[in-house]
Amino acid sequence: MGEGLAMKIEKNLTLRELILIRFLASTDKGLSTTELKKSLQQLFNDAPTDDDWKDDLGQLVKQNKLQRISKAKFQITTPGKQAALQTIGVSSIPGVISWPVLKNRYLMVLALGLPIPSSDKDKKQIGGADGLRASILAKHYQLDSGPFPTITKARDCLLWQLLADPQITTSMQARLASYSTKPFKQAKINELLLNALLGTTRELPAESALKQLVAKITNARRTDIEEVRQAILRAAAAIKPTQATSIDSEIFDLETFAAQVLRSASKCQTCMPGYNKVFVSKVWEQMGVENKQFGLDLEQLKQRLVQANSKRLLNLSRADLPYEMNLDDVAASEITYLGATFNLIELES
Repeated sequence: MGEGLAMKIEKNLTLRELILIRFLASTDKGLSTTELKKSLQQLFNDAPTDDDWKDDLGQLVKQNKLQRISKAKFQITTPGKQAALQTIGVSSIPGVISWPVLKNRYLMVLALGLPIPSSDKDKKQIGGADGLRASILAKHYQLDSGPFPTITKARDCLLWQLLADPQITTSMQARLASYSTKPFKQAKINELLLNALLGTTRELPAESALKQLVAKITNARRTDIEEVRQAILRAAAAIKPTQATSIDSEIFDLETFAAQVLRSASKCQTCMPGYNKVFVSKVWEQMGVENKQFGLDLEQLKQRLVQANSKRLLNLSRADLPYEMNLDDVAASEITYLGATFNLIELES
């Protein structure tokens, strides 16, 4: 069911776009560069440099989207406000809105590719902790629950889906054997299904398993909802526009690509203890976390890896001991080319 894969972020937000969006939650007094940095720096995996800020603020002033009112303070102009509203997909924002509400309500749905909530119920739902978790589950697992379900609705739809998944039910067999003499409880079945999906060896209560699942999907470092929100925005934020590159395009910097692959690979867990190699699929996921996938899906990335390997920009190798490794990772990482099979990227010495 794709439980090991990071959620696909539907919209990348550049620093320039985020600056204008931040001004939607400002007063007529404007915002200083310090205030902008305090609000936005934390959204990036690699924080924008002083030159990035200077360049983007200067360009926004030149484009008449911001107006400089002092040496380090700016106001948004009418064209700037229109551009910000267009980015988040609305024609107006009623009343005065705070930055946390703007982030939780509008940036979340934008990054996740959800429709703009129109009813007060949906706005409240996506702005709450359980509501956001429910929307993430609904989006990631394509649940028949609508985009803004309650957590109970999302959980129930997910459980029905799991019951129809032979891979999940097969993995439950060993767990069920130890319960044959115990009272039958629906809550326990819920826990077993969710833990089977999560792939944990330690059984968690259903509520905890759902939180862990959402954290895993979003690549959050913890299960608390603020970290989940930050993880989503970190995946969406890009200092400069991300250019999707066609696999057939002749304009593709293979050396830059290979260097980034090796940097991302260095942050991944090796395929086995003592091995200096990582799975292709894990590197692709890490590149997604860093928002540096070059617009490639996994299959396209594999094709580029073959090209980089042929030019000795990096080294690919085969999983020679697959049954001692995670078989799902072995399969997801497999590359076949001219009769050869690769699964692993060798780390730099």
